[in-house]
Amino acid sequence: RMPDGARPRAAWAAVGVLYDDIVGGLTTVNLVPQSWAVPSGVPVTVPPRVLATCEWPAGDGAVAFVTENPSVLGAAAAAAPDAHVICMSGTPSHTEVAALRRLAQSGWILRVRADFDDAGLAHASAVLAAAPGSTPWRMGAVDYLAGLESGRSQEPLRRDRLPASAAWDDELVPAMREAGVAVFEEAFWAELLADVGGRCANRDRS
Repeated sequence: RMPDGARPRAAWAAVGVLYDDIVGGLTTVNLVPQSWAVPSGVPVTVPPRVLATCEWPAGDGAVAFVTENPSVLGAAAAAAPDAHVICMSGTPSHTEVAALRRLAQSGWILRVRADFDDAGLAHASAVLAAAPGSTPWRMGAVDYLAGLESGRSQEPLRRDRLPASAAWDDELVPAMREAGVAVFEEAFWAELLADVGGRCANRDRS
């Protein structure tokens, strides 16, 4: 009954066993469950036990940036201390995806991104499919090709693990198959930090 190749938490959940509801979760900056009090700009990890049932503050159309890697969250928090940033720290669990869906349902607009590799596409796809109104954040074929030109990516792609397509951009997977190279989030430091900082500036002026 356990799916082949599943991570321990997902595998045990498939047979009704609570594997661990303490370790993991989502790391956030300036976006925590209702009734929590955390200083502005301080990263905090919301554990699965809380994510399973927590209620989020109303977003009223505000943007929350969702990233795969803690390094991006840390850099974004340093560059734009008022930004709303969420880090999945790798593969998001069903609990984490459900929490992000509820966040979107609370009025937040999620901008979602991950690494350009087979795992990253799966992570982004899971959140984009679950969270209403969410949009890709520099996750198109044009962005992938620009990342290649940066020369910072040398790791081969596992082509056999790539999906048939990406729902948000028909040209992305073919471009990745042709190039055969993974492009990680760190290749886009300048662009990502400009996005986060620009959104904060726009919000401050509104």
